[in-house]
Amino acid sequence: MAGRRSVIADTFPDKNRGRATGYFYGITSLLGSFIAPVLGQLSGIPDGWRWGWWLIGGILIVVGLLILVLFKEPKVGGADEELAGAAELALPKLRWQDALRLFRIPSFSLMLLSRLLSGHLLIGVFGVQFLVTERGFSNAVAAVVLLPFGIGYFLGTVGGGLTVSALDRLVPERGRIAYLQAAQVIFALVAFFRTQFHYASIGTYAIFWALMGAAQGLNPGVNRPIVMSVVLPELRAQAFVIFLAIFETIGWAAFSYLAGALAGVIGIQSVFWWLLVVLMVINAAVLTALYWVYPRDRAQVRTELLRRREGAVESDLR
Repeated sequence: MAGRRSVIADTFPDKNRGRATGYFYGITSLLGSFIAPVLGQLSGIPDGWRWGWWLIGGILIVVGLLILVLFKEPKVGGADEELAGAAELALPKLRWQDALRLFRIPSFSLMLLSRLLSGHLLIGVFGVQFLVTERGFSNAVAAVVLLPFGIGYFLGTVGGGLTVSALDRLVPERGRIAYLQAAQVIFALVAFFRTQFHYASIGTYAIFWALMGAAQGLNPGVNRPIVMSVVLPELRAQAFVIFLAIFETIGWAAFSYLAGALAGVIGIQSVFWWLLVVLMVINAAVLTALYWVYPRDRAQVRTELLRRREGAVESDLR
């Protein structure tokens, strides 16, 4: 069943997933960073937003056609080196209630908690509004910072993915955790200088937006591979539905509602202090627990995949 596939995890072995994830999220963000300023400029034209949505719709149609023509679905677990060609032969049948097993994986539960503490999700909702209401820029001028943010995000995801691959060779497993913690702290530091001080030039904010984009871009190349490595192949698609479609959506909604409610009381700048700075430092502290549970969870997955491979080989010999 196609719904069981996690495309990156089933296409690339664990040692290359950070790099592949970085390229994927970096390129998609880079494309979006060029579109966003265009939409900002269209805000000054009558019915400009309609042309903007037509532009986005056209791009999505082209991308959909390219996927239809060029994309070939990988086998579930096809890239896991422990299975070595025994992938789908060794996979058990999946029941929907099996997805509940994911919550019994300590590392996965910690990653879900971290997702709910990821205050940087807020920048995509209120970043431009902050520049308009708190710093006095127009919508068209404020939207300019989205381009350097996207470029920074691209560099962060690509460079971060390469860094994770190097750390996997030098400091297996625990290197990923230290890197993920550093990403949260770096974002908090950049957000502090970006939101808690006044600067006269939009160019200065553009530089900080680029740095903040790079800091946020450090995350996909490590948090996705961490989830992939502690979840069995047949459950990875469900894991990412929970991790991204459910918990990230909950995070977006919660941060948007909370920030909107508090902005009228304490101001967006104070909201950013608590959610983009303080909460991100707390997030980094929470991730410390991974040092104890992640190596064990990863080892359990490897052991199970090797067991399945041996079972498939024995079955072929009979």
